[in-house]
Amino acid sequence: MCRRRTLSFILGKRYICTTRRRVVVTGLGAITPLGPNIETTWQSVLSPGTTGSNGHGITSLKTALEHQNVSPDQFQREWEILLTSRFVQLAMIAAKEAMHRSGLDVWLGNDRQQTNESDATIQQRREGFGVSIGNGMSSTRDISMASTLLAFQADPSRAHRKLSPHFVPRILPNSPSARVAIQHNLRGPNLSHSEACAAGACAIAHAVELIQSGRAKGMVAGGCESAVEALGLIGFSRLRALSDTTEVSDEGCSEASRPFDETRNGFVLAEGSAMLVLEEYSQAVTRKANILAEVVGIGYSGDAFHITAPEPSGEGAARAMKKAAEDASLANGMNDIDYINAHATSTPVGDVAELNAIRLALLQSESSEQRNNTPLLVSSTKGATGHLLGAAGAIEAALTVSAVSNSTVPPTQNLSKISDEVLMLLHPNDGTRLIHLVKNEPIQKELRYALSNSFGFGGANVSLLFTKCL
Repeated sequence: MCRRRTLSFILGKRYICTTRRRVVVTGLGAITPLGPNIETTWQSVLSPGTTGSNGHGITSLKTALEHQNVSPDQFQREWEILLTSRFVQLAMIAAKEAMHRSGLDVWLGNDRQQTNESDATIQQRREGFGVSIGNGMSSTRDISMASTLLAFQADPSRAHRKLSPHFVPRILPNSPSARVAIQHNLRGPNLSHSEACAAGACAIAHAVELIQSGRAKGMVAGGCESAVEALGLIGFSRLRALSDTTEVSDEGCSEASRPFDETRNGFVLAEGSAMLVLEEYSQAVTRKANILAEVVGIGYSGDAFHITAPEPSGEGAARAMKKAAEDASLANGMNDIDYINAHATSTPVGDVAELNAIRLALLQSESSEQRNNTPLLVSSTKGATGHLLGAAGAIEAALTVSAVSNSTVPPTQNLSKISDEVLMLLHPNDGTRLIHLVKNEPIQKELRYALSNSFGFGGANVSLLFTKCL
């Protein structure tokens, strides 16, 4: 099991020895269609038949899930909810929960009544703690409303006065990172990512690398998204990416997200946010933090194939998974992994492409001496959450951490009958490891290694590998 890696090299006449620092997860936060916090979301993912609340603003497009209530009580200052867009608000709520669960607010001096540390110590801690947040669509709601406002002004010369002076900061893609940093006095690296559906996972991966290299002692990292409105819904509908609305009941879209099912026909658009608190291992131990899991591997790759479609063979995604296993120095590569939280969005092409990728990665890791006869467990939590776009990788990373810390594999909800093309990939005739799709009920299992996959439009592939911290 990889814990530390020492890299030694000569630069000029200087001999440099760099130790890669261990990175652990000490806090989780989430606000999703399933609930206002990580615990409610996790329990709902484990419960068959539990999906998010329906929220759609267009009568003919019902395939969307949103979190219904954002309360002023969830913010430190009332004006924050008035000056920020919804995608930023969701990020702030998730970050607040993650920070609270990690116990860092006192350690960072945000509650000075409970700490006796000097100002210099508090300042040093804050400067070592940063933020990295991804999102895919910014605030489509603000952009469409502003465009409409300006387009229909009777007097064009006075139209500019109708636009809010807060419009630009409301839609900036880095607003979530900035607001979270301000909210918690985090003065380290302040980063934002926009790799479409892989943005949240990329933000987490970048944060991990900063801690590993010593550029940060800790990071709040994750993703946020709020595109459940006319522009987002119609845009994805025109791409033919959304589930066929003719199969959605009048009660909503509780069964429309069906990863790997023979009747799957597109994803269900959703909104929300999830955040992970990441820390350097020794710091977490020193402050006696509750360590939930350790991040031991990161894998990136690109498809260079199509702006929206995945590469059918899965070669690019397979490289990301293998690189994550290599980054963790797993002796048997992919065959040491017990569970994969799949990106699978419930599209006919995408779900099969990902299974092709998993099969290819397993095939390239297979050896007769180190064959794993235990089936690889795979599930997609999007059956419950829907597709949170730029926040998807973050909520799935949080759920994978929960799976590791609770020794529980979440099921794929709404998976009634596995399609024939999927079945062929689960039970190959080439002698490689079997894949078991977890459906209906969670499975209790001690997980050595669990992988979270995120694949974005344009061919951005990211895999995050977690294990229990020993």
